[in-house]
Amino acid sequence: MRTALMAAFVLYAGLGALAVLDDTLSLMHKPGHASVSASAILSPSSIAHSNASTNATAVGEWWGWNTYFNDHFGQDVLSPFGLAFMYLAVDIAFIAIPVTLLLLGAVRYSEDHRAPESAADWRAGLAQPLRFATYATAAYLAFDIVEDVALLGITVLLNPDLAHGSGVLQWLVQHVGWMVPAVGVVSAAKLLLLFTAALGCAAGLAGTFGPQVRQKKMSRWRAVVALRAHLGLALILMALLALGSDLGRQLDDAFLLLFEPHHTYLIAMTLIAAIATTGMLLATARSVLHAYQSAPSVPDPAQTKTINTIILCVGFGAMVIGGAAIALHWPAGQVAFVPGAITLLLGLFGFKRDAAVEDRPPEIPMNTEWGARVAGALSVTPFAVLFALSMRNGVRLVAVKDDTGWGLAICMVTCVLVMVAVFHSSPQLCDHDASETKDPSLPLRLALAVGSLTAFVILGWSPQTTGNVLGPWGVLFALVFALSLGATALVLLSDAYYPGNVLAASGLRRLPVIAIILISATATSLTDDQSTYHSVRLKDAAAGNRVTIDAALDQWGRRQTEVTTARPAGSEPIPLVFVASAGGGIRAAYWTTIVLNCLVKNQDNAGWKPIGMDMNNVCTHQMPMGSVFLASGISGGSLGLAVTKAFKDAPAVPWSEPLGKDFLGPTVAGVAFRDLPNAFVRLRATGQDSAAVLEKSWEKSVRDAKGDLESGFLATAWSTPDRLDFPLLALGGTSVTDGCRVTVSALKLADADAASHDCLSLDRVVTPIQGAHAQLQTLAATKDAFDSTCPADVKQPGDPKDLSLSTAALLSARFPYVSPNGTLHWCMDRAVRTFDLDGGLIDASAAAPLALAWPEVVKWLARAERNGKCFAPKLILIDNGYVTSTKSEVPNRPPGLIAPLTAFGAVGNARSAAARQAAALDFEKFFPPGRCGGDTAPAAARPDWVLPNVVDFYPVAQPGVEAPLGWTLSERSKRSLGHQLENKYNRCSMEIVARWFSQETGKPPGCSGT
Repeated sequence: MRTALMAAFVLYAGLGALAVLDDTLSLMHKPGHASVSASAILSPSSIAHSNASTNATAVGEWWGWNTYFNDHFGQDVLSPFGLAFMYLAVDIAFIAIPVTLLLLGAVRYSEDHRAPESAADWRAGLAQPLRFATYATAAYLAFDIVEDVALLGITVLLNPDLAHGSGVLQWLVQHVGWMVPAVGVVSAAKLLLLFTAALGCAAGLAGTFGPQVRQKKMSRWRAVVALRAHLGLALILMALLALGSDLGRQLDDAFLLLFEPHHTYLIAMTLIAAIATTGMLLATARSVLHAYQSAPSVPDPAQTKTINTIILCVGFGAMVIGGAAIALHWPAGQVAFVPGAITLLLGLFGFKRDAAVEDRPPEIPMNTEWGARVAGALSVTPFAVLFALSMRNGVRLVAVKDDTGWGLAICMVTCVLVMVAVFHSSPQLCDHDASETKDPSLPLRLALAVGSLTAFVILGWSPQTTGNVLGPWGVLFALVFALSLGATALVLLSDAYYPGNVLAASGLRRLPVIAIILISATATSLTDDQSTYHSVRLKDAAAGNRVTIDAALDQWGRRQTEVTTARPAGSEPIPLVFVASAGGGIRAAYWTTIVLNCLVKNQDNAGWKPIGMDMNNVCTHQMPMGSVFLASGISGGSLGLAVTKAFKDAPAVPWSEPLGKDFLGPTVAGVAFRDLPNAFVRLRATGQDSAAVLEKSWEKSVRDAKGDLESGFLATAWSTPDRLDFPLLALGGTSVTDGCRVTVSALKLADADAASHDCLSLDRVVTPIQGAHAQLQTLAATKDAFDSTCPADVKQPGDPKDLSLSTAALLSARFPYVSPNGTLHWCMDRAVRTFDLDGGLIDASAAAPLALAWPEVVKWLARAERNGKCFAPKLILIDNGYVTSTKSEVPNRPPGLIAPLTAFGAVGNARSAAARQAAALDFEKFFPPGRCGGDTAPAAARPDWVLPNVVDFYPVAQPGVEAPLGWTLSERSKRSLGHQLENKYNRCSMEIVARWFSQETGKPPGCSGT
């Protein structure tokens, strides 16, 4: 048992480390070339000639990666030999050997526990399959070692430095091509052997089932049922670690945060939380195993009648209280309705006594020794998670020659020691003397319940403090600690009471308290539709004026044509700049601020440059901030734009400075210790949920840096009552119920009454109710957030309130399942509500609103031209997703059954790219460079290279640490983004923007290699 559990933990960690090595190797290729990982080479697909040739070419490119990418300011990595050797070591030690141990363990278990068979029984023939499974397992391990060694040999032989070798070495280099398909054959044989071994083990395990061994299996199953709460908590932790893509990178980045010099205390707090959680899981496991050894007694008929009468009264009273709370909108009490209904039903159906309840056989005794071992395995889950995190992040850092990760090795050793110690001692800690009393005392259950409640109150009192002190992983372990106390109290309560005749007749011996609570919470969330807990925070001040896009352009144009020393008369064309900042959490916010910090005039900040930037001549600082008319943001991009507004009175501060803090810890604390408990108690307190916690964390960080993210969104849009402060912002969210865009802007971009009718309808567009000359909305399928910023508790129509910059940004950045959907109440009728989520669900690029607003911009430009003014529209796209430069593969024909699903996914993935492309086409097609009022130059006279109207800033995918999508950035992630700002593509874009304002039209030197 112990060996199997340890092998499973090691395999779990090894899969993560192997994925990191595969990701590293797959990114080591030149732009436009194929992406190949080690696992792709070690697969049966290498048998095909075309794949073998591609794989051999890719291995050759691994050797040229460091030279190529260093020339383009990337990150240095280990040699391909070093990476292949690491792959070999991880694959054998952490994948093949644990799999071998699990298979051999299954064979041994099947042989030891095989049910007795007769000569005619099918089990009589299992000895030979089990023996064959043993041989297949040994062969699998041998073939795995052979293929890993072959990969190492191929990698060495494809080193360009060996191309001019002599003798046997030269012959091997010349004939290395046949080794790639040979490895594919070995890989196919290995997988076939693995399948054969697994099939034999499955047959052997099936042979262990039978009437004679049922009692032994049921005794073990009882131990698992007793530990049901502990099993659920362990699975939740393991599932978090299994998350991939951006969420997985966020969890990794939160872990790397622990090992930074100025966060040393976090690793100590995380380890303390893990130790406390492991100890509490072990102690509570002992209690539940002890209590589950006996079933509660069945009451006699007189007691049953009395109990059911009490149940009926309690259930009816709870229903009345809960129903009144729902109907009258009380601040609390709604949660009582569904449990009251369940209790009432159980009481009504429990009066009749069922003879089957008394006729059931006694329970099979529990195997407490086996249960103790399972308890020990479940209790060390926090350290298993830390071990897996340390291993895969350690491999990532070693792969990119980061020698600062020695703390990860210490963490791995610590985790191994703790797991071994707990595994060794768990039978002694959790086993019991059968003669001991098994009924847990009422004081113990109360103490556990009070302890859990106290933990939730203390840790949820100030989630910002909890998150900052414990860090994200410490908060998760603290949540498991608090839940283990509460869940154990409920399990002990469940195991101590008879379930009633109805449930007993259906096979239950104990009251299913946890199931009743979960069903009640789910049902209450459906019946209590009027909760204001997740209502959006509002300012006390009334919302300021909003203007049409045409009026705002007029004011912006007058400002740009004023003759000053910085803009002499006749300096035309005047750039009319738009910005689209894509979504991506804190990565998007940080990337947006460092890009704008490098572009905007007067933001050089005494030689400031982003962390990780090595060059001094990348930032141009040529673009006046006032030349930007409109900045559109989504999700984290909205936060970045809001932060630039928060520092309008403190220009000397780098905009990225407050965004380097950990916002994930407070957010997780808010979800864990406020949102989660409130899902069960249903309090209607506003401004206390995890969304408010995140907003307040942003505000404090910006305030510490001398900015003001608490100021009103519309208040900051006006420098004086009649003078707009440019750029204006348009931040986009998503309406959950109808899929329309929710826009926060000082511009009137939506129909004023969109909140009260179908925002997707054509009626108010084709036939405006105000008449033929009415002002049509600028953006289609859009709601204006400021039409619905009124308090929920005021019933009569009122004036909308302003939103703080932080709240406006989060309306655009409420990640599903991370931040709750926010409720906005229409000011004309509070019953009409809009539920807001992340704007990236519609368009993550933030470019779609600019494309939709383009017709009005075109009309204004035409009018400006008639008045003798020349404005040149420019577009800056700020995309924070790491762009891969992998060669596009020719698609295979999708199977007919899954073609619709494939198309559905492809369309969703293409939505943001299509919006970005549509906006770029608008700016390039309608106003070609060098033209105002029409391009009259003949095609032959046009230069080979013209200054584009559109630039795109983006990081390029690379091996090593990449900044994640989420709410925390480690120093390594910030260094990655700063490093990416100086890649050749972004250097070219910087110089293009500078030339928009210098009146130069030639090709910038930085664009010569793009």
